[in-house]
Amino acid sequence: MNKIIMAAVCLSLAGCASLKYPNWESVKEAGTAYKQPCKQVGADGCHYGECELESSWFKKRATTFGANNFIIEYAEDNGLLKGAKYYYCGPGIPPYMQKSGIAWTVRNKINPAATEADLSQVATECGYEAHKATIDTSRKAPDRIFIPTTNFNYNMAVLSAQSSDRLDDMIHDSKLSGERAALYSECLAAKGYVYKKSTEKNDLAEVDKYCPDIDTVTKACFIPGALQ
Repeated sequence: MNKIIMAAVCLSLAGCASLKYPNWESVKEAGTAYKQPCKQVGADGCHYGECELESSWFKKRATTFGANNFIIEYAEDNGLLKGAKYYYCGPGIPPYMQKSGIAWTVRNKINPAATEADLSQVATECGYEAHKATIDTSRKAPDRIFIPTTNFNYNMAVLSAQSSDRLDDMIHDSKLSGERAALYSECLAAKGYVYKKSTEKNDLAEVDKYCPDIDTVTKACFIPGALQ
């Protein structure tokens, strides 16, 4: 019984995470590993409810693969969390050169003179508007405080309730994230920006021409000139 109580206390304290996931705080979220001194060492697919929407969760998972960097991936169609890839990066490692073979591009169908700087400004504005429209201003319910007792059933009931609270928060955040992504996409479309995903050779060639240093899985390549 005492072991159960001690384990529960440890789980409720942040310090125990450092024992289970050593050096997790030093793991970094990266934008891309392409052409960086990195090698992929693992991956997670995040179906509904399988991953927490917190950077710390991925940092801890990264340590289980021996990684010190991770990249979160989102689905192209709805912007929801798709998964993560884990990399070990450091001096002496050959540059990671694997591209996805996907041409993820963005053009402006209205303004042929639009530049990448224009896109950056519009993206910032649309991101702010989408955030403002979906920010949750409601008062969050107070966290359940767990104080271990000698009553096993009570301990388990409280821990179960805490787990349910976390799941409810995750579902709520996921819905807001999906709505935010949809509003962001609608805002960009209203400004004339059209995103396209392709595996065709001519689209891949354009990406190599205009964006030779990026992996278009994590960032779309801006193609100048109006969409034909």
